[in-house]
Amino acid sequence: SAFVVADGDESRIAIQSLDGGPRRLIGEPGAVRQSPVFFPDGRRIAFRFAQGGDCALVEYDLDSGSKRDIVGCAAQPRPRFDLAPDGKRLAVTATHRAQFPAGIAIVDVASGELRHLTKPEPGEGDDIHPRFSPDGKRIVFFRGTASHRRAWLVNADDPASAKPASALEGLTYGSAWLGPD
Repeated sequence: SAFVVADGDESRIAIQSLDGGPRRLIGEPGAVRQSPVFFPDGRRIAFRFAQGGDCALVEYDLDSGSKRDIVGCAAQPRPRFDLAPDGKRLAVTATHRAQFPAGIAIVDVASGELRHLTKPEPGEGDDIHPRFSPDGKRIVFFRGTASHRRAWLVNADDPASAKPASALEGLTYGSAWLGPD
């Protein structure tokens, strides 16, 4: 398993076997690391890294210790993101236009190419907490502000397909899929 161990205003990623084996901490003190997810091969993880004014979503190789930026700070990636089941794409909350709410973007892990999928208008609130469906074809996310967020669905390859999944709104903390639908 991978999880965050925080100490004050810094954090590291802990990797620990579920059988109770030794815990391995990733990263030197002095930075914030958040939201680790394993790639399908189990040998790499992605997480959000922030230190000073620098931030990125990074790929970290567990064997070699090498770290590579996937998405840099210019896109202002938020800590909660998701990795597609095939490990080739990220769904992230990112800024698409200055002074506008953040939307969902799809990022190609290999190239870092970012494609904006949703672009909420002023007053609609940010699109946050993206989660790929188990087949990687759709993404559920939440749009709104504070206690007025609503679940939305969008096809990962069709920005025009974005629509509310429910009329219910309220506080949200994330989602999970029960099967592909």
